[in-house]
Amino acid sequence: IYNHDPWILFAIITSNWIIPPTIELVAPWWLVPHSILAEYIQMQQDLNQQLNAIDLTSISLQAIYKIVGLTLYYSSLRTVSKYVNGRVNLRLRMLMRRLIMEKIVYSEIGSLQDAYAATM
Repeated sequence: IYNHDPWILFAIITSNWIIPPTIELVAPWWLVPHSILAEYIQMQQDLNQQLNAIDLTSISLQAIYKIVGLTLYYSSLRTVSKYVNGRVNLRLRMLMRRLIMEKIVYSEIGSLQDAYAATM
């Protein structure tokens, strides 16, 4: 892969093995999808406890807005991550197809040359 497209090898290593652990270890909580999801689950549990209470006036609109905001933010982060990984994987698949087709074509040319040499 490196001989044909060094960028794809760099992109695979970066997007799969360097960026995710770096984000998990170094980034603030609002960039880490697992932390956002944990915060969302905690907020949702708190809201469910408030809804199960008899007094519905204690429900905070700010908590509802925060849950909706965290949901949108989490889905945005996941979408960007899947988009980047999808683009890298698509480019890798296209490179693999090209390499396989080159191998097939070269083997066909070699067999045609052998058949031509045998008839001469």
